[in-house]
Amino acid sequence: MKVLITDCDYKNSIALQRHIRDAFPEVHLIGHSPQSIRYARYYQYCKAYVARTPLANVIRAHDVDMVIPVGASSVQTVCEVAPDKAVLPLAHHLRVSYDKSEATALAASVGVAVPHTVRLCHPSDTADVDIAFPCVVKPANEVEGKFVRYPRDRAELQAAVAAGLRQLGPESSGVLVQEYIAGAGAGFFGLYQRGSLVRLFMHRRIREWPSTGGASTAARAIRDPALLRAGKAILDALQWHGVAMVEFKYRPDIGDYVFIELNGKFWGSAELALSAGVNFGADLIRVYRGELLEYNDQYNDEREFYWPLDGDLLALWCRREHGWIHGYRRPAARTNLGQSLRADAIKMVSTAVKLVRLVVER
Repeated sequence: MKVLITDCDYKNSIALQRHIRDAFPEVHLIGHSPQSIRYARYYQYCKAYVARTPLANVIRAHDVDMVIPVGASSVQTVCEVAPDKAVLPLAHHLRVSYDKSEATALAASVGVAVPHTVRLCHPSDTADVDIAFPCVVKPANEVEGKFVRYPRDRAELQAAVAAGLRQLGPESSGVLVQEYIAGAGAGFFGLYQRGSLVRLFMHRRIREWPSTGGASTAARAIRDPALLRAGKAILDALQWHGVAMVEFKYRPDIGDYVFIELNGKFWGSAELALSAGVNFGADLIRVYRGELLEYNDQYNDEREFYWPLDGDLLALWCRREHGWIHGYRRPAARTNLGQSLRADAIKMVSTAVKLVRLVVER
């Protein structure tokens, strides 16, 4: 069986490659990246790599049995050109998951708490927005761009919206202006088979990079019935098929989770779930093969995971948490260090350069 896995340089893609290889050593795994490959070749989890070629062309040219898309753009491409080669939801369900305004409305419709949200397509529209400060400005569509800004007053809001719209371009879906929710970030992650939840995982963020709003660099597994109910309600409403993540913030003042966004793709911290015993990649292959999976909610809910050279050392430095080594040494903790010394060396140099820049900027 030939399986093409996309975005092969992403840390979550590398983790998926490793655990798929462990579960199915007979699978011929092919890694794809639209750019040059910096790290993945050094891990050697795939038997072949294709780089600097559009994903649609690779799917058409290579005789692959299955595609596992990792990034949002890759999921969109596979949904358009080869949906029969992947485990994906219906196209309009996927569209809802990437349209953050629609996803927020869906969450509210199933009784999940949501932040006040407004979509804007022109900087002048900010004058009429009723929002408390600080607030959040981000792209209205997951596929169109990545940024998060936190305006502290009306002038900063107008500047943030204008900058965001310029970055996204005139054909974009616009930006969202959203109520800022204070609290710890948490995620519900699921694998669905034709509308039924068969695998799940939950985590809470410890740190992220950039610290103003980025990918998890340290996270711990949790098990919370309230988080399960909220995440499952949203994905059940879409009769989901495949993997998805639902991001929340936990607000201690109301004792509940507030919806942040829904993404129909693999999440950046997938290695934590894999380390805790939920092999989402291997189970995705089983679903594609037609196996009927039974519901299983078991995982190690004491596991912690750290990505030192993928932003965590930078986050620790900015937070002045110099006792980081003690956390890394906890019995329940794991890191992605040591899987490839060459990849670690390249990342170490890159991290050192970024640290120097941070020092100079301060």
